[in-house]
This record gives sequence, C-alpha cells and structure tokens, in this order.
Amino acid sequence: MPAIPVIDLFAGPGGLAEGFASLGRPEGSPRFRIALSIEKDAMAHQTLELRAFYRQFPHSELPEEYYEHLRGKLSRTELFQTWPLLAAAAAKESWNAELGAVDAVRARLLEGEGPWPLVGDVMPGSWRRTVADNRERR
Repeated sequence: MPAIPVIDLFAGPGGLAEGFASLGRPEGSPRFRIALSIEKDAMAHQTLELRAFYRQFPHSELPEEYYEHLRGKLSRTELFQTWPLLAAAAAKESWNAELGAVDAVRARLLEGEGPWPLVGDVMPGSWRRTVADNRERR
C-alpha cells in the first residue's frame, strides 16, 4: 500500500509532521509521507526545511555533511549545494508562506492524490469546501 500523503498547515518547525513521517509499517515502509508543509515564520521554516531534507535520505544513510552542518562546520547553503536534488525536494515539500497568499496550495490539494489527511489549526470555510470538493470527485 502506498504511503498516505499529508499536508501540514501552520506547520511551525514540523513536529506534528515528524510524528506522521516516523510511523512505519511492520515491514518497514512508511504509512505516511509529508506532501507539503506550510509555515510563515522564517525561523520555524528553516527547521521545517532541514527536517524535510533529512527525510529525503534512508534513516541509516545520512551523509556526513548533514552532521557537519549540525556541528556548525558546514553552512546550510553548502549542505544544500552538496545535495542539490534532495535540497530541491525538501524545498518543494516545505514552503515559507502565508496560507492565504498561496493559491498553489489549492491546486496541490486537488492534484488527484488521496486519500490524505490535512493537518492544521483552524481551516477557513473555503478550505473546508476544497476538501469536500476533493472527496466528491473520487
């Protein structure tokens, strides 16, 4: 069974998404994958993006450069330049934006993936309609 995609709104540094991402099946495959996390606070987003980068690697295969970054020996830019494709995947997964200003989120919700949990604080009415419309199309 494929992993269920999760969209995390008002994500902060991504703690709730980490919980979803860490839940695996007995055979080792993930139950959930983080499809998108959105956070407007720049500092929280830095952590969110770094964790998204971390999740691009199998758990036992993290590169030494990741640990060098954590030790302060390698800048974030240098880390991401060393692994540009995985850094791009992390950037696609974690957005630094205000929810109301991101029309692309609505399109991403309707891309045809599903079922998926939408995680967040309070969803304005228009978002509830989007979720309902997505369910009705299935």
